[in-house]
Amino acid sequence: MIFSLKEDGIMEIHKIPGWNDTPTLAHAQKDMECISVLSEGKMYPHLCYLPDVVISREMREFYASHEPVSAATALIVKSSFQRILGNFFLGMNKVKVPVKLFGDETEARQWLSKYKTDVVSPRPLSVFAE
Repeated sequence: MIFSLKEDGIMEIHKIPGWNDTPTLAHAQKDMECISVLSEGKMYPHLCYLPDVVISREMREFYASHEPVSAATALIVKSSFQRILGNFFLGMNKVKVPVKLFGDETEARQWLSKYKTDVVSPRPLSVFAE
């Protein structure tokens, strides 16, 4: 994954182009490490562009039980079916921060803006995790 803390105070999370492996619990654990390093202990809202990534039950349970690393999370999905499925899984795995699915980045950013708490120095940073 590629994690970027943007100047607007939102951390963006993208799949590495060309990466087609099936994500595992080890990937989820590494992702949390990368987020912690990049955020330096602060809680930024996250914007996740993972429209074709399938997250296993084990990973969903890990994310739901892990101590929060974000103020809120917006997930960008491709289709209504993904939104329905995603909302179903969110209902089954109670998370500790607000999470919402979107088909539109602009709407997602507007929703995340109410969760921004810190001013970020104008320094986009990135951390990569395989």
